[in-house]
Amino acid sequence: MDTRENKYKKILYVMIAIYVITSIIGFYLSIAHHDMRALGMSFVAVVTPFLIPLGFRILKLKPTVEIYMIDVAFVYFASLIGSVYNGYHLPYFDKVLHFLSGIGAALIALMIYWQIRGRKELKEKNDLGLCLLFVNNTNLAIAAL
Repeated sequence: MDTRENKYKKILYVMIAIYVITSIIGFYLSIAHHDMRALGMSFVAVVTPFLIPLGFRILKLKPTVEIYMIDVAFVYFASLIGSVYNGYHLPYFDKVLHFLSGIGAALIALMIYWQIRGRKELKEKNDLGLCLLFVNNTNLAIAAL
């Protein structure tokens, strides 16, 4: 394992610790304020970080540490801050998250494409077109959902 991957794993563990602490605070505040909507979303925020790893497991693909970092960061803002802490009431919060989810989905689609192809190089003439088509179609499918 190279030093970059070790560094990323340490960052991921810090991200997970922040997520867990923020989740616990969210549960406490939801109960203290008798906010059942926020309490329900707190339970959702506990489950959502596991969706991407589950998808990779179902597809029998090996996710990288970077994928876990993207997953934790996005779910932190979208599910925990957005829903539990009412972040969606902030101006443009939703727009920024939709923009970032498109970038994240494109990156994950690219990683899936590389895993399916078995290489990261685009050697053949049609490789770039096929790669862009795969990434774009994956983003469109996610947007349609």
